[in-house]
Amino acid sequence: MKTLSKSDFQLASSCAKKLGYKKAFYPTNNDTNEYMEMLAQGGYIIGQMAKLYYPGGIEISGGQEQCFESTRKLMSQEDVVLFEPAIRSGQKIVRIDILVKERNKLHLIEVKSASYDSSDPKCKPKLAKHINDAAYQFMVLSEAYPDFEITCSLFMPDKFRRTAIEGLAGWFNIEKGKTINEENEDIITQQKSKFQKPNVVFKYENHPDKLKHVSQLVSNGILSLLDITEEVIALQFEINQKANVYLRILNEGITKADYQIGKNCKGCEFKSAEADKNGYNDCWHDLPSQEHHIFDLYYGGAIKNEEKEFVINELISSGKTSLFDFNPDQLKNKNGEAGARAQRQIIQIENTRQNSEWISPELKNKFDEFQYPLHFIDFETYTGAVPFHNGMRPYELIAFQWSCHTIKYKGARTEHKEWIHTGTMFPDSDAFPNFEFAKSLMQ
Repeated sequence: MKTLSKSDFQLASSCAKKLGYKKAFYPTNNDTNEYMEMLAQGGYIIGQMAKLYYPGGIEISGGQEQCFESTRKLMSQEDVVLFEPAIRSGQKIVRIDILVKERNKLHLIEVKSASYDSSDPKCKPKLAKHINDAAYQFMVLSEAYPDFEITCSLFMPDKFRRTAIEGLAGWFNIEKGKTINEENEDIITQQKSKFQKPNVVFKYENHPDKLKHVSQLVSNGILSLLDITEEVIALQFEINQKANVYLRILNEGITKADYQIGKNCKGCEFKSAEADKNGYNDCWHDLPSQEHHIFDLYYGGAIKNEEKEFVINELISSGKTSLFDFNPDQLKNKNGEAGARAQRQIIQIENTRQNSEWISPELKNKFDEFQYPLHFIDFETYTGAVPFHNGMRPYELIAFQWSCHTIKYKGARTEHKEWIHTGTMFPDSDAFPNFEFAKSLMQ
């Protein structure tokens, strides 16, 4: 039976055509995207931390059918907390991060490693993507358990909260896990994953004072619940309509009315090097291939006409895919003036057409204005969901390295200085590096 998971729903919401490519196992650019995998690992750390807030929770694991059966049996208990329970309603399936059952009440908790600011009363619109994810799970859960009262929350790092725990990041260690075949919802279009689901170990898991540390984590940690029940309920009609369309596509095939080729195709994950299964080529095969493509224009996807429609979509629908199909007049504002961005776009089009370089006539004068010594400074920073030091917020910036390359006078040899805080990435280091970074650079 073909199924529609949360990841399937997410992907189809960006482009319904991609759903077919995913189910047909087309390769994607995310198959070798190590950065995406790193972000997913960060999500597993937050996920493990979130579970500690619910002692006694039961992890659901095993094959898909085994997970459905285990969930069904455990849900017969009057009160229970489940981690990653598998819920099914017809062809729709979801794995919920944390599900709390108290008699006839269910609390659906979606854990995210992204952050929010609980002091911001307007934070929810910024979380629309995550709320939509939760809304699909809410729909499937409410269909599977129609007689229950269901509430829904996001559980996320809260940038308003400062941890009172020194070395909190060191409380969780990532160990090499096993390669997973099941879908990784943090990399929704990764098909040929070499991703290894990390084994996240709580440092005090087998410590005699584990409960003390867990209590400290709950009191002084960085996760907060955000109630999104009202927002999720308001989305149910729209989510249901979309789900019905995607299920029809899965069961009966896609029609041209279900998707549109346009500016969003530029970032298609299915633009693979494998010629026999290249989703981008499949969609664009009737359009002319260009050496200088319409997608090459600097900020070309942002240009709108007088009707506020995207010009690039108009051109593509007319079968025009060349950089030179842009009319320079379309780049100007309603007063016929070319702003800074339009000037750059016109320069790009004209010089690409002439196969020439462009050098600003002002560049030499700018160089002449420089006063020696000249200092070329490079620095490295880190932001992470889990703070390293007492008093830090989630995703607060740590500056841990700089290098400075100085030319004292015109023609002089370059002199190099550098500094690095070697303890920044080690949990046992109690030194917050930002002040030392600034002082050493000033010196």
